[in-house]
Amino acid sequence: DSVLNDTNSPNSISYTEGTPVPVLTKPHVGQVVALFRIFGLDNLSEEIDNHIVEVLTGEGKSIVLGVKAIIFALVGYSVDCVCYSAYLSKRDKESFTYLFKAFEVDEYIRYGTLTELCEKYLEDLAGGSIRENVLKLFGINSPESPYYIKTNRLRVLLMDEVDVFFDDNFYGNIYTPVANIVDPTITDLAHYLWSIRNDAKKFSISKVLDSSQYLACKDRFNHFENIIEESVKFMFFQLQDLVKTGKELSHDAIPYVYQDEIVYKDQDTLSSKISFGYTTMWTYFFENEKRNITDKSRDAHISIRIVCGRYSIAEVPKLYKHIIGVSGTITALMNDQVLTNAYNIHKETKIPSVYGKNTLTFTSTGNNANIILSSEASYFMDITNEINDQCKSKRPVLVFFETIGDLENYHKSPAAQQNKHRTKILTEKETETSKVNLIRLATSANTITLLTKEYGRGIDFIVYDKTVNDAGGPHVIQTFFSHNISEEIQIKGRTARQGGKGSYSMVLLSSKLEALLIHPTGPDSVEYMVNNKEYGTVLNKMRAQFSNNKRGSLSLQVGSCMPQHEMSLNFINALTNKDINKCYEHLNNFNKCPENYLVTADTKVLVLMDATGSMSSCITNTKNAVGEMFKRARKVLETANFRSIFEIQFAVYRNYNAPIDMIIEWSEWTSDPTVLYAFIDKIQPRYGMGNEAVEIGLWHVNREMEYDSKSPINRIVLIGDQPPNTLEEVKYRREKNRGENYWMEKKLGPATTYLDQLDLIKQKNKDIIINSFYLNGNNAEKVFTEIAESTGGKCQSLDVTDVSIAADKLLEDIAKNILDAINKNSKTLPEGHLVGIYNQLFKAYDK
Repeated sequence: DSVLNDTNSPNSISYTEGTPVPVLTKPHVGQVVALFRIFGLDNLSEEIDNHIVEVLTGEGKSIVLGVKAIIFALVGYSVDCVCYSAYLSKRDKESFTYLFKAFEVDEYIRYGTLTELCEKYLEDLAGGSIRENVLKLFGINSPESPYYIKTNRLRVLLMDEVDVFFDDNFYGNIYTPVANIVDPTITDLAHYLWSIRNDAKKFSISKVLDSSQYLACKDRFNHFENIIEESVKFMFFQLQDLVKTGKELSHDAIPYVYQDEIVYKDQDTLSSKISFGYTTMWTYFFENEKRNITDKSRDAHISIRIVCGRYSIAEVPKLYKHIIGVSGTITALMNDQVLTNAYNIHKETKIPSVYGKNTLTFTSTGNNANIILSSEASYFMDITNEINDQCKSKRPVLVFFETIGDLENYHKSPAAQQNKHRTKILTEKETETSKVNLIRLATSANTITLLTKEYGRGIDFIVYDKTVNDAGGPHVIQTFFSHNISEEIQIKGRTARQGGKGSYSMVLLSSKLEALLIHPTGPDSVEYMVNNKEYGTVLNKMRAQFSNNKRGSLSLQVGSCMPQHEMSLNFINALTNKDINKCYEHLNNFNKCPENYLVTADTKVLVLMDATGSMSSCITNTKNAVGEMFKRARKVLETANFRSIFEIQFAVYRNYNAPIDMIIEWSEWTSDPTVLYAFIDKIQPRYGMGNEAVEIGLWHVNREMEYDSKSPINRIVLIGDQPPNTLEEVKYRREKNRGENYWMEKKLGPATTYLDQLDLIKQKNKDIIINSFYLNGNNAEKVFTEIAESTGGKCQSLDVTDVSIAADKLLEDIAKNILDAINKNSKTLPEGHLVGIYNQLFKAYDK
């Protein structure tokens, strides 16, 4: 009735004084009940059902996972225990390794992240590493995969923090394994491309394909000439895009230079394994030129990327005989049809606390408990004041921020300087050793720790000092409002753990609440909350509406992933059956250079969208609809027996309180929906301030028209909820936010208006049409109508609050704009022909 832990692990669950030795940890009754329910001891059949279990934060979820992994392994299963967090997964594995070895089951139990689970899934299907097998086709040997373990055992999946899997970071997303071919001929070719990038006479794809460097590479892999040629074209065009637009870094995600590598944020860590096409490779060159990256590291990351398929992450758990999900917050998943229909999960268990009533307290009482609403001007000072109030009794304070950028902005602000001497920072940038030390120190008396939200889940902030608990325990401040209730519960759970004391408060920037459609004035607004003292009621109501909308649109995205997923499974089948011709055929399809680089598009549609906080649900719906949007447009063209090469670009604008790289962001022109999905997936709705920078969005349209005058933009789809800034607002906001010189130096040009930019657009292309959509209940209708009608377009309202149709309505509006633009540009099709076919094929929603 006890669990043995290895305290030699720095992350072990139990600690003893003096030399670390194995100790016994007695499971509490809640953990025992959870295990009984999981193994079916509460029913006569004693069958094991797919199951989700809630063990409250701080009440030993890791022990439940470890023990059931051992039991499953003992009765003949192979066990994969996965978590979204690399840090938590490593911690739990180290804590139980001693016990796994004691029961001689360590070879049957694997811990890893959800990303690593995808690797395991593919390798189980393929009977080994897909990357290794693909590289062998190219005559290249590679190290054996650390993930693949051949077994005839039935498999069980234990999912830690299971609710995270059903967020849009994983569920509804695509996993794309890539095999990197490294060879001296490829290195020489990449250096040649880089050396001629600014030489207009040499830098063309035809001359590159005639170069001695390319011919040497082609000869080296002469059996794969098509794949090599397509890959080199893609490599060339992505460098051309970066040089042409001045984007030195990927706009799909924010890269960091860390320990001589380009890394991207991956949940609670930074990963050098993530890449975005060849953009990441060229980023190594850019950073090397700035001397931020060594020559050795740059050259080590030169390769030809062979895409080995595109797999739906939502399909991964279905490989397993049993799925058991555990979290401290499963309320949002209860009674979810996705669980029952897709994953056959019919059993749910919620374990009550064994420590009695939770002792978490709030800094105020009533319906406004623990909530402080702040303006832009007072936000940072309000955070500092709340910290100081809680530190008066020498308590530790943990302050959670939504992003690294938000945390760093606060830490650099004048408001934070008074506490800098006792402030520690915990973000994804820390090393594993540093993370462990900072987590231990965070509960020391009078310590302030600034953390990103990823550390608000699963981390044990253990109080070792009795005086801290006597003073009221750690205080947690959340500086943003969670769009998912489970995230808020988890952050609260970092204090008042296991019967200990603690308190919690929120300091919220009121302008960021627009992401939940909470506007400055009107019903359910900031003004209403303040005047009626109804903070909690309004916030929770609007969050529930937002969550329902988001979950509804995710199912659409999951469905759009399936054609690529099924094609990729066919590739694995060819690989395992050693059908070499089929393998080549699939690899050729996966690795084609995007058509928009090779053929001039006959129709180009630019979707220009407001990306401030109030547009959050619209952005989510757009992301989850983009795959289906392309699918429907292509189905209509196929039905009409009409060939068209159309390209889409997504661009988002914000306002002058955003930095230069966020006031306007844009994707590449593409006919590949996965490229657009990846772009929108990384967009953070923020930086609203009343009227928005529509004029900067139109300025970007003008710039795009100048880049490629031979292939004009035919249609602009403008989506927003606020009118453009006036000239007075533009001048005032530029000066107030970083100063006029900043915007001029960053090549944004002098202050401008939407009318100035609109006139320039019409001068460049008198036939262009702008169709505009304004969100219901907002102020943009008048100006958006003026913009649309000045080009012969239409302005319509767009309701994103109706969960049942929001995503479908949005994809229909954009798909019809694509088809109508193709129709008008064709000069041969009858007016409205393609949209008419769309209405016949798909359900059309009344406008």
